[in-house]
Amino acid sequence: MQRNKTTLMRQGVMVFVGLATLTAIEYWIATSTGSVPLLILIALAKIAVIANYFMHAGKLFKGEEEELASKGGAE
Repeated sequence: MQRNKTTLMRQGVMVFVGLATLTAIEYWIATSTGSVPLLILIALAKIAVIANYFMHAGKLFKGEEEELASKGGAE
């Protein structure tokens, strides 16, 4: 159980660091070049991270069998 909490905490920290890094890059691009296509690409990357981690959108594309197997119970 403790290992699972540690893994989840590490994953949360990595998501935080990743989003903070993307935001810093986004700010730098906006203030230095103002390149709209690059800003859109970064926004799409941030959307993907948020949808996958916070909204659990990745689970929508898993089959029922995969989800049961990942939880440790198979029928």
